[in-house]
Amino acid sequence: MSHNPDAGRSRSPDEIAALLPHQYPFRFVDEVTRYEPGQRLEARFRPELLRPMYGYAQTVPSTVMIEGLAQAAVLFVQLETKPLAPGEIPLLGKAEASVRREASWREPLLYDIRPIRMTCSQAILSGTMSGADGGVLATATLCVAVAEGAGDERSGP
Repeated sequence: MSHNPDAGRSRSPDEIAALLPHQYPFRFVDEVTRYEPGQRLEARFRPELLRPMYGYAQTVPSTVMIEGLAQAAVLFVQLETKPLAPGEIPLLGKAEASVRREASWREPLLYDIRPIRMTCSQAILSGTMSGADGGVLATATLCVAVAEGAGDERSGP
């Protein structure tokens, strides 16, 4: 069940992208391709542009794959709950992941996120990453929460 009364409303790709605090080159979600409130989120990432930053490695690092699943999970939580308030940050509390096969830099990575349990500020989610051929690349159980940040360090007492 969604905790956001606006969860079912249509959002542009820019609105959805604004919900994710990560920016290039650390953003591993390009677009949300499907969102069903309370049920699932599907997203896509094309990693090819990042290859030079990883020394032209032969395959996408598993850390990028798992971080991409985590970012898609954060997007799902953002769509299901209220957007982050100033000073709030999404936290990945835990990720139990299994990489089944390596991913090519040229293939789009497809994320499928589904809720296991949700509250208004925490979630346990199931994530699956597939390649363009539909074969499973990685699976994960992800725990996401929203917490208050430390605030602006420039402000004095």
